[in-house]
Amino acid sequence: MPLQLPGVAFTLPDGSKGQRVDGGLVPLLENVSKIGVVTSYGSSFWTAALLDGGRPFMSRVLRGLCARGTTVQYSALYEMDTKDRDSLVKHLAVVEDSFRKF
Repeated sequence: MPLQLPGVAFTLPDGSKGQRVDGGLVPLLENVSKIGVVTSYGSSFWTAALLDGGRPFMSRVLRGLCARGTTVQYSALYEMDTKDRDSLVKHLAVVEDSFRKF
């Protein structure tokens, strides 16, 4: 049975006074205050920025279902299939360092 988001990540507003409503939904993930994303692309930054919905989804939609002030850290490696081993190792070190501080 697939996971159903209504009732898990959000509910629909019932008109209760003082109810926090973001985008027409009542967030239920208010215990989540940080979202970390690590991903890679075969395409360039600009191609991904124009065609990929992952970053906007994480930083706008999913974040809206979490606690107010939730921070999103998004780390992406672009043109991965053209990178040499040294570039990949350096990127991994940057990711590890930034998430250690996150």
